[in-house]
Parts: sequence; structure tokens; C-alpha cells
Amino acid sequence: MTGLFWSAFSFAFSVGNDYLINICTLSGIVHYAMSLLLILFPAAVSNEASIRAHDIVRSLPSYIREHYKELKMSIRRRFKRNTSLTLWKIYIIDKSLLISVLGTLLTYGILFGTLGSVQFSKD
Repeated sequence: MTGLFWSAFSFAFSVGNDYLINICTLSGIVHYAMSLLLILFPAAVSNEASIRAHDIVRSLPSYIREHYKELKMSIRRRFKRNTSLTLWKIYIIDKSLLISVLGTLLTYGILFGTLGSVQFSKD
């Protein structure tokens, strides 16, 4: 995420018009963005699939009436807790995390760009 931020920041606020540097910076942005997407998107999809499978297993006893009590007790014993991919056991990875990450990068980019322009302006 840091690499994506600095690549995008240097691309947005670059002073020179050298096309080779712009192409290298743009390829860095694409590389870091694809790396971020390749990590976060499959994790979010697998968490959604895990929740969906957990819901299906929990509703299974209602479909099979002849073994309702045995299935209900077995499911309660085996499926007490939800398992999901998290960020250091603090935040469960979902698709909204991707939007939050991109918004955070944009906000910090605007903040650093504003601070840089204020710092180097002459009054």
C-alpha cells in the first residue's frame, strides 16, 4: 500500500515532462494496484463464501425433518464459531475494505500534496 501511495504521489506531483520516468512510475502504480487487488479481492470473496456455507449448514436441519434433533445438536457442537480471514484479528476482510483503502490513499495524497504546495510557496 505504501508503494502504491508513493508511486501515485510521485506521478501526480512530478515536475518534469520526461516520458520514460512517467512510464516507469505508471508501471509501478499498476504493479502495486494489481498486487493489492490480488490479495484483498480473493480474501473478501472467500470470506463471503465462508459465511454463505455457514448459513447453509446452519439451515440444514430444517430441510431434513426425520433427523432434526441429531443434526441440530451436531451442528451446534461443531460450528460454534465463524472462521474468516482478518487483518491481525482486528478487521474482517470484505469488499468494502478495498474501497476504504483506496479512499485512504486518495485522502493522504491530497493532504501531502496540499502540505507540499503550502510549504514551498513564497509569500
